[in-house]
Amino acid sequence: MKMYNKAYHIFFSNFGFNNPNVALALTHKGGLFYELEEYGNALVSYQNAIIADVDKFSDTNSFINPSVKQIVVFPELIDPLFGKAKAFQGLYKKTKDIKYLEAAHECNVLLVKMLDRLRSQLREESKFIIAENTRIIYSNAIGAAFKLYLQTNDENYLNLAFSWSEKK
Repeated sequence: MKMYNKAYHIFFSNFGFNNPNVALALTHKGGLFYELEEYGNALVSYQNAIIADVDKFSDTNSFINPSVKQIVVFPELIDPLFGKAKAFQGLYKKTKDIKYLEAAHECNVLLVKMLDRLRSQLREESKFIIAENTRIIYSNAIGAAFKLYLQTNDENYLNLAFSWSEKK
């Protein structure tokens, strides 16, 4: 943790807060918290990484995501948003509070929209290269949507999971 904090402070002092390097340091810090099952701290780090990556987005509430329109650079935002989805799922697993599963789902919906937009801008060869990397994101999104369906009996979640499985 000490080294992540050091990297963060170096990047912050050299580039300011809104910088991809700062976001990357915060994302890695969030990943460490996630591995330690400190999901609340992971969410704080991931949310700050998103804030550092997205201009005109400053909401520190982890339940709030930027809109697709606010997002200009996709690749840098995928990791903190995916980490945030996994951290919410970790909290759901620990507490069984459905609000965390719903929050994970919202992150997944945004991720899928970002991936769709990214794919539409790539050539066929590039789509093949990113396909393997996106498979885990779709699998996670499908799993969360299916769990929500089982918890709520809302068929919209089941339909969305099915739709995403076709993209995977």
